[in-house]
Amino acid sequence: MSILLRMLISVVLALPACWATVYNWRLPPPGGHHYTYSDEEAHRLRFYPRVQFAEGMHAWLQQNPARAAGFFRQAVAQNVLYPDAWLKLAEAEAAVGRKATARKMFTFTTAMTGHAMRWQWSQLLLADELGMDTSFDRLANELLSRKDMAQDTLQLLHTRFNGDASAVVAVLNPAHLTAYLDWLIRWGMTRESLTVWHALTSGAGAQKQTALRYADFLLNRKRIVLARDIWRQYTGVSGLSKPAWGLIGTKMVGRTTTGNSNGSIPAPSKAISRCGSPSEDRQTFPSSTSIRFSRQRRLRDTASAMPGNAEASQPIRDRSWKFSATTNPVSTGRDR
Repeated sequence: MSILLRMLISVVLALPACWATVYNWRLPPPGGHHYTYSDEEAHRLRFYPRVQFAEGMHAWLQQNPARAAGFFRQAVAQNVLYPDAWLKLAEAEAAVGRKATARKMFTFTTAMTGHAMRWQWSQLLLADELGMDTSFDRLANELLSRKDMAQDTLQLLHTRFNGDASAVVAVLNPAHLTAYLDWLIRWGMTRESLTVWHALTSGAGAQKQTALRYADFLLNRKRIVLARDIWRQYTGVSGLSKPAWGLIGTKMVGRTTTGNSNGSIPAPSKAISRCGSPSEDRQTFPSSTSIRFSRQRRLRDTASAMPGNAEASQPIRDRSWKFSATTNPVSTGRDR
């Protein structure tokens, strides 16, 4: 290869490098401390989409959506494949009352980005604002499938339907009901969780770990009967051997200021007594006994008649319980 040909190739390769150097030298960092937001600067750098986008974001934060829309429009004019600018332009168009145009831009951007996760959260928020229910439902389920921003997505779903768990269940795929149930448990929403649990068990059913975690949550919320039923269903425990034990599914260990020195609840005369009908999950203690107790988060029936369980044949006074307050007398029971 001749020397002239090599020199020609070197010059051809050097031209793009020189152009890139000049381009990056002229382009200031958008939002940097060296850049001044002004009409003069925006006009001087009107061919740089990133600068126009930064100018639009500056106007948007100044609560001027009409001005922001102009800069976003200039950004997409310079780079038609700029999803961030398209989404912000659609948001600005919706803010000034042109929602029909915003929906067209949203549809175009969604088709351009496909299932790319980079823009799905912004698209979900925009779909919610524009009332595009079909796109909103699809994007919400996709985000939950990838388990990215799952907590934010569930929060948005719950607030969008004003806390109506039935409406949220109608939107979610069956595979995401467990995630929603866990979210409700975390926020202590008992009533809503019952709706989700019913939908979950009406379909493919819940996994054992999820069911036991939910039973523990219900026990904490004093929904003892339902907690007991779930516990029995998923553990195979047949039930209690003595109906007199009221706090079903909770192992207790008590200490008293009077009675036996070993800390157990003494004698039948000062032991746990039944109050009300046998169907009530409630226990009382005589006023002569001051009981100090704290609850243990454990779902286990120590009185169940299980094969090889010698504990089931022991008298009541030899059993131990654990409670959750200090009072005289004491009564514990479920919510009504």
